[in-house]
Amino acid sequence: MTGGRATAPMPPVTGAATQGGRRAQWLFLSGVVGGSALDTPNLLMLIWPACVLFALVRASSRSPERPAFAFIAITLLWVFLLTNLLVLDENDRVRWETDPLLAVLVATGLSAALRMYARTRRPPAVTARTA
Repeated sequence: MTGGRATAPMPPVTGAATQGGRRAQWLFLSGVVGGSALDTPNLLMLIWPACVLFALVRASSRSPERPAFAFIAITLLWVFLLTNLLVLDENDRVRWETDPLLAVLVATGLSAALRMYARTRRPPAVTARTA
């Protein structure tokens, strides 16, 4: 009893609430607290390498955005290496600094993919032939 009141112990969270939490972790790209990151794979495991590869490809091209993509790729790789080599348990906190760069890469990658898809789906131009 605390302060004249009896407090009941909190029941353990099981069932649908746990499943909903796992879905939210996957949806919001969050890691696993108190466990291994491989216990609950999330979308970030697929997005991060794809984005870095996309940035490296665009940085090696002759596009005018080349310096921006090189900066993003170098920043993401530098932060990834430093946090994984020096910090053991707080890697997720550093993501808040680099997630905007991933958002830029996802947006530019999707727009590039949509432009390529639109080019392949465009019907050939009809030209009038004069006899």
